Amino acid sequence: MDIVVANDTVPNFLFENNGDGKFSEVARSAGIAFDRSGHARGAMGIDCGYLRNDDTLAIRIGNFANEPSALFMSRASKRQFVDAAMYTGFGPPTRLGLTFGLAFVDFDLDGRLDVLGANGHLQVDIARTQATQQYAQPPQAFWNAGMESSSELVLLGADSVGDSFQVPIVGRGAAYGDLDGDGDQDLVITTSHGPAKIFRNDQATSHEVIRVHLIGNPDLPNGCNRDAIGAVVTLKVGNVILRRCVSSTCSYLSQSELVLTFGLGNTFQNSDPEIPLSLIVQWPGGQSETFLLQRTGMTQMMTQSDEDF
Repeated sequence: MDIVVANDTVPNFLFENNGDGKFSEVARSAGIAFDRSGHARGAMGIDCGYLRNDDTLAIRIGNFANEPSALFMSRASKRQFVDAAMYTGFGPPTRLGLTFGLAFVDFDLDGRLDVLGANGHLQVDIARTQATQQYAQPPQAFWNAGMESSSELVLLGADSVGDSFQVPIVGRGAAYGDLDGDGDQDLVITTSHGPAKIFRNDQATSHEVIRVHLIGNPDLPNGCNRDAIGAVVTLKVGNVILRRCVSSTCSYLSQSELVLTFGLGNTFQNSDPEIPLSLIVQWPGGQSETFLLQRTGMTQMMTQSDEDF
């Protein structure tokens, strides 16, 4: 595992694992230390995810007010990243917000990771000196429309996320988890000097979902930590490939659930009941295991027992 660090007003860090117990700091050569103009930004929260359901790793970093959030995307066959915030449509709507909490979350279970941002300024009276700024700022949710769309990431309005999500708050930490057991992920956002906000996800798309909870065994040869933090899980459903990482470190001063959520959209509707499914787990330490899944109905799954995981 490598380590990426978001730093406030100084260059970000990327510690590359040398494989011998030591790390090399390579953020400058990798392209994530500065913005496109070579300036350090006021970085806050951070998260990583496979935004395009391929080998492209995305690193999102929330920045200070009047600085757009960063969306570093890995370049194919190169150990470099490029900030794709502007050409994906993500950058401009994030410029005014001071983004602390953030996460990649598949809100509508269509298989593509969407983007959450929790915003709020540091200065209570900022509006007196900057007319475009407010202390309390509304959260932001960006829908991942896919690479084929004119705007890959689309800022959602009240008609999609509800009026309550548009109310300005002094947002700080942000975490997600299936709080009500219905398969989709709900949100919790903490506020400065105020109560936390819980946003229940009531999406009604009827999209199907597979949720995976990994339990590592540190006592086995090449075993891993009990929570399987650092594992990469790939779900193959026919020709559809989804990839998720087990991580406890996204956002700002927060921890989300460790259960992985794979939204499947309408993959199984009107499809071959014998469509193959496989789950490939790349455990921390390098061991890989493949689990074959069998459909018992259009929306029901049968997997290996918990002991196999």
